[in-house]
Amino acid sequence: MTDTGLKTIINHLGGWLTRHEVEVEGDGLSLMDPICKRVVGSHYALSHYFAGLLIAAHTEQDREMLGKAERIFDYICATHDEYVVKADYHNDFNNFIWAFLIKASERYKGLVTDNMKQKCQSFLLSVKDSNHWTTNWLPMRAFNNAVRYEITGQAAYMKQRDSLLEKVFGALGPDGLFEDSVDKGVSANPQYHVATVAVLLVGEAFECWALPRQEIDKSIAFFLAHISPEGDYNFYGRGTNQIFGWGPALFLLKNIQDEKELFNRCLTYVLRHLPSCLSKNGLLLENSTRKQQINWRYYHHASVYVGHFYFWSALSGLISTPLSNGSGNNISGGSVHLLSTKSSYALTFQGRKKYLQERGPMICGVWMDYYGCLFKGPLGSFFESPDWRKDHPAHSCVVENYMGVVAESHKVHFLRKLGRIGRRLGKKLPFYHVLMQEPFFPDELKSEAKGGDFEFTYRFRSKLPRGASFIVPVFSKLNLDHSKVNEIFSVLYQGECPELFRYGSVMGPYHEVDLFCAPVKSEVHEIVLRICCPEKGEVKKEA
Repeated sequence: MTDTGLKTIINHLGGWLTRHEVEVEGDGLSLMDPICKRVVGSHYALSHYFAGLLIAAHTEQDREMLGKAERIFDYICATHDEYVVKADYHNDFNNFIWAFLIKASERYKGLVTDNMKQKCQSFLLSVKDSNHWTTNWLPMRAFNNAVRYEITGQAAYMKQRDSLLEKVFGALGPDGLFEDSVDKGVSANPQYHVATVAVLLVGEAFECWALPRQEIDKSIAFFLAHISPEGDYNFYGRGTNQIFGWGPALFLLKNIQDEKELFNRCLTYVLRHLPSCLSKNGLLLENSTRKQQINWRYYHHASVYVGHFYFWSALSGLISTPLSNGSGNNISGGSVHLLSTKSSYALTFQGRKKYLQERGPMICGVWMDYYGCLFKGPLGSFFESPDWRKDHPAHSCVVENYMGVVAESHKVHFLRKLGRIGRRLGKKLPFYHVLMQEPFFPDELKSEAKGGDFEFTYRFRSKLPRGASFIVPVFSKLNLDHSKVNEIFSVLYQGECPELFRYGSVMGPYHEVDLFCAPVKSEVHEIVLRICCPEKGEVKKEA
């Protein structure tokens, strides 16, 4: 399955990219993004597609594909000066491709022509690094400086490489998670963790640096622990369900020793959803729809993400760098906590502060053999909290896609408590006149398996606002009625177990979810969510 599955994925991605090629008279071949109806030349679709084509042409000995790559490169060269000055030019991503091709030309004879190599060197030396300090960009920037040093011998490049790698490993937690900001506590998620690890390993494969084995083994163990029973790993954080992280993930899985079953599981998952995703020009892998992607479109582009996925998938078939599976590394107790029995699996995340999808602590996913996936992908896409705010402006459908307490916004509640003064002040503030809800994250979320079932204890230091409810979102496709949901889920506090009732549905990052709700008293400081997991021997319902 591994080789044929990977090749099938490459063919799907290559077919989509071929369908969106456009001939530019006098300049060569380019890619027209099907959503924004233009060539997104300042991002990295073209550079990654070009490199992916070169790799595919080399491994398949395909002259026609090589010719296409040459025409793509003609366009890149003809328009480079136009795009490189744009504010959204992705310096590090594009420079990474030029640096990669320079290094690959030394190892894989015939992969890159002499003319291409000279142009790549010119681009790499003339285009400066970005000033973007998201962690997953930094290994690319370090790689670029390592190759610049090899070309020029200038010590400043090596010094910059070392400084960047120091920052990358400064973002590594004791559980093996690379946070996605050089300032810890800001952002973290599995997608960009995987992207960071993958580039670090490419740099090591090309002898640009040596990596500390213990730290890398633990980071790989962190990734592997996220792979769910269905083969998904990217079910929380600001990259939830995106295709961006799947190329680097497959690159890692292809090279990790003794994990063939996990690789096959992930390949099967990707192949189940990729054709539909591509047919809808999707950014999200599973059940991609335009409605789900509305909040992503202002920045992310289908052609860019598909080109990125294509390059990394092709690279998986080129580079062989045997990796340990990190066995023996316990990643629980840090950023995530895993619950796993013979027939069920759940994951909680402690949370970070910048993005709504990365707040917490919260339950990120629940799976059972009997039902498949009940819920994953909490909250919604890319709602960022400005530095001067602690809340996240978001649609109610996003806020309610959360397994926990949802209530009236703190700031509205506070003004109402002030009585007449608050009402007078509220008349001048627009948010006072609209219904505002927000998720209320617990100060502590304890999770444990008890006799085959799961139990999550939410602890709050302060009182909950009035009208607070505990929401249990469940995928609508499971068709679980009111009585069945109450058999599976129990909300317990102060000796009470209020009944969960269905009050609506919303579209989450994966599927439509039915919302079941139980009222919660404001004086409650501890709530227990108990999930009854059927035995494995019962009939399994496919997800």
